[in-house]
Amino acid sequence: VWAWAKHVAKEKGIKVNWFHMSKRQSIKVVIDGAGGTVSDVVDVQIKDIRSAAGEILIVDGVTREGDVSVSQACMAWRRATDGAKAFFLVSSAAAVVALEQDKEVNLDTFTVGSWTLEQYQEAC
Repeated sequence: VWAWAKHVAKEKGIKVNWFHMSKRQSIKVVIDGAGGTVSDVVDVQIKDIRSAAGEILIVDGVTREGDVSVSQACMAWRRATDGAKAFFLVSSAAAVVALEQDKEVNLDTFTVGSWTLEQYQEAC
């Protein structure tokens, strides 16, 4: 997803907001395709997702404990733009979103196997 986000930002000249949520520290990374920069902000909260700028939103590190609140924040972010923007939830755990919610926001789910360390290094 990281390699794809960098590619899309550069190709389209747009901003992609990447939130990495973890138990220790959450980080927001802005990939600015037009300016060719990557900047980060440390210690962000789920509430920061709702006010994120940019055309694409990615939230990585979603856990079962936080999947509902993160999903709600992403859906609110997308609704604020009349559905014109896209968001992606990335998780190594099974996050559960009710089928009705999937339909309400036209949510697609893709199951992708884990990468090897070499594949991550090659993508970056």
